[in-house]
Amino acid sequence: MPAVSQSPDYDNSSPDSDGTAVRRNTLRTDLWVWLVIVLGTVLVPALMMSPWAYLTAYPPPPPKTDAQIIAEKAAGIGLEFDAQSYVRGKSLFMTTCIACHTPKGGSIPNLGKDIVHSSFTAGSTDKELMTFMKMGRNPGDPLNTTGVGMPPKGGNPALMDKDLADLITFIRGLQVMEDVSFK
Repeated sequence: MPAVSQSPDYDNSSPDSDGTAVRRNTLRTDLWVWLVIVLGTVLVPALMMSPWAYLTAYPPPPPKTDAQIIAEKAAGIGLEFDAQSYVRGKSLFMTTCIACHTPKGGSIPNLGKDIVHSSFTAGSTDKELMTFMKMGRNPGDPLNTTGVGMPPKGGNPALMDKDLADLITFIRGLQVMEDVSFK
């Protein structure tokens, strides 16, 4: 009988018909071992870093508020901007001015004019706008182009100068958002 190899890859207990040792099916075993290694080192970490896991571990930043966007734009063109005044002005605008103007300062037909793109608003200083808001405009005024009056303080006599300044900040913020230049 020929010599039988003592290698672990050979099965000495059942020699082939010619007496040589039969090679075990180690290729299949080796593939399973390699498959487990690859899955353990590649697939498991990949599953751990799935898009869902990534998004929950690193959520996207919250969207910027209008005030933050305006502050960045205003800084880029050298304007001072008070975000808190803008927020207060927006709140006042939504409770007082909204009766005649859209939430973004646009016009409502047969009522208020577009105060964001208006040459009057853009051509007036903040002090001039403050005076205009305090006094309003009568329907018979030659500068009134709608025939509808603007009541003093937008019809809200409780508004103080600070409130009107906040409203002006809100309007100027809308103008910055729309790239409207003003005094």
